[in-house]
Amino acid sequence: LGMKKLYTLSFILLASTRFSQTPVITALVDGPCSGGTPKVLEIYANGTVDFTLFTLENQTNANTTWTAPQSLSALGTRTNEFVYVIMTNVSLALATKEFPGIVAGNSIESSTMNLNGDDKVRIINTSTSAVIDQFGTGGDGTGLTWEWLDSYAKRKNGTVPTGSFVETDWTFAPINTLD
Repeated sequence: LGMKKLYTLSFILLASTRFSQTPVITALVDGPCSGGTPKVLEIYANGTVDFTLFTLENQTNANTTWTAPQSLSALGTRTNEFVYVIMTNVSLALATKEFPGIVAGNSIESSTMNLNGDDKVRIINTSTSAVIDQFGTGGDGTGLTWEWLDSYAKRKNGTVPTGSFVETDWTFAPINTLD
């Protein structure tokens, strides 16, 4: 019985270590300003996360190929805090004005976030290409329950990334909520 408890405890510690140092996609915003800006991806550094190990990718429109890789290296190493990826061509000043919770020092700009509110994003381990977290599935998200056009999607508290999109882990505001 003692060995079984030790094995179980070791397994739990290993599992918690595996998931405790992970970037987690927590929200996407398709803003209400001209051109649907600002477009923002919020990521939580769950534990101490070395972002040099991760890349962000997207699938836009009906594309089935993941493209527009963006290294997350510029975010450095973060511990238990939120970081943001903001669409290029949108100043950090606009993003922080529209969404006061965004901290410019915890943000990077990227064309990978040039999304339409019906597109998909994922974070991969750069060296292995293993999917760490993903938002969206299938082809174009237009008309699907996870569409976030002029709106936002927010991960439900207590859910963890599985490497695939789990729709029930998310709350979706109705389309045009931010108009």
